[in-house]
Amino acid sequence: MNRKDSSTTFLLTNARIYTKMLPTPNSLLVVDGRIAWVGNGDQLDQFGDVVRIDCQGNWLAPAFADAHVHVTNTGLELTGLNLKNCSSADEMSAKLLAFLESDASVVIGHGWDDSPWSRQPNSNDLEISIPAYLSRVDVHSAVINNALIARCPEITTLAGWDGTGRVTQDAHALARKTAFALLTDADRDLARRTALSEFARQGIVAVDEMAGPIVSSEHDALAVRDLGDEKVFPEVFVWWGELFGYETAQRLGAVGCGGDLFVDGSLGSKTACITEEYIGGGHGVQYISAEDVAHHIELAMSFQMPTGFHAIGDLAIESVFQGFIGCATRHGADALRRLSHRVEHAEMTTLPQFATASSLNIGLSVQPQFDALWSGHEGMYDQRIGNRRTTMNNFAAMAQAGAPVLFGSDAPVTSSNPWLSIVAATNTHQPEHSQSLRLAFANHTRSFWRHRGLNDVGLIEVGNVASFALWQVPVFEENHGGVSQAEQTMKWSLDPRSGFTALPNLHEGLPQALQVWKYGMPMLRHTIGSLV
Repeated sequence: MNRKDSSTTFLLTNARIYTKMLPTPNSLLVVDGRIAWVGNGDQLDQFGDVVRIDCQGNWLAPAFADAHVHVTNTGLELTGLNLKNCSSADEMSAKLLAFLESDASVVIGHGWDDSPWSRQPNSNDLEISIPAYLSRVDVHSAVINNALIARCPEITTLAGWDGTGRVTQDAHALARKTAFALLTDADRDLARRTALSEFARQGIVAVDEMAGPIVSSEHDALAVRDLGDEKVFPEVFVWWGELFGYETAQRLGAVGCGGDLFVDGSLGSKTACITEEYIGGGHGVQYISAEDVAHHIELAMSFQMPTGFHAIGDLAIESVFQGFIGCATRHGADALRRLSHRVEHAEMTTLPQFATASSLNIGLSVQPQFDALWSGHEGMYDQRIGNRRTTMNNFAAMAQAGAPVLFGSDAPVTSSNPWLSIVAATNTHQPEHSQSLRLAFANHTRSFWRHRGLNDVGLIEVGNVASFALWQVPVFEENHGGVSQAEQTMKWSLDPRSGFTALPNLHEGLPQALQVWKYGMPMLRHTIGSLV
């Protein structure tokens, strides 16, 4: 679905609208997918018998966008074996046996986190007759069983094979590819539709799908993109993560060649590439050399297409930033800035790199829930790298440097609920790394569009795209007019003079979406405003 497909005219009334217009309005007119008028209830007579929807005093705000998802994998978690709450390898094994269906050709499971477990899982925990692939929560390692190993016996010769059934690196890539090839077309289609429906239910109107030859396939990328054209699903922007794969990216209609283009792995699987050793030894893995990173960025300039890199460890991140700096030196900063490149995750970025990101318009696509899940004392990051965790995920410093910050979930790695990401970003384990509520909300709504040069979406203003959501909010925040250090990086703040109404108080319960509109068309079928 695109903006030209929207031809509905309707009037929303009796809403608490999140906008900077003064005085605060409560009604809004949509014509052909755009906001045509914003005003108050005493001005409605001018619109005659136009279709009207009473919002019953609920909160109307810009809809969310998620800058980093894996649609099919998220759907497979929702329709398959969810292992996120397992407390041990034994419980994981028990859940596998309870889930097993006699007519299944493969079991795909996801979400286990072994960092608090007394022992590591192995293939003996998965002894069933059909192939089983159970990915760790970060999706950078997995445990597989003998039935799957038999399908790809060459796996025992690859990097990342240790003989236990726990696989990383090349062995993990082959295991994943082999397992996913056993899924039926019906399995995949159900997974995609389930994930996109869940995103819509969470108030999300657009997602960046991180596709590529390692994490998915060309066929999958096209199938996900095409579903995004349906009015009930979020719009899908495909990123194709293949080194030097610009021609393929163009053929797929991708918005960029990169995204989950893996320079390194993850901290949880000890494959993120870091300067100082992990506790227990090792520096992780750098999958793409600094030279190839630089060459890939050079190709971006020739194809006039943005790129992005998955980089978590400090060594991996440094190679990416050096590649961007070198390219800017050769071609000029303006030429690089216009393409809106990105770094995905960027967890161990430094203050000078934030400044570089600001000057070169390099988007930092971050996942605040990573901090919530793993950054605490004795948490997974603490177990892997110790006190170095305290310098990671400095969301406040990113904003203070003026770097473009884009929020995402990396679903299925973390929950697709954007409010949980906002809670995480405003309550980091290092308090000085937190953003304000208003800034975090902007980073999960408007920033997604602004970084790609679209300034007519992400704010409720006359002339803008009518992509917004109506929320039932338990409690609103108290607006004291104070301005935090993080908010000083914005052009507007909590000061009442900014004109913005209050945001939800997330400590008192998370908002629930009542309806979501994409280009003026309703996405949810069974709630308020279900227009035909």
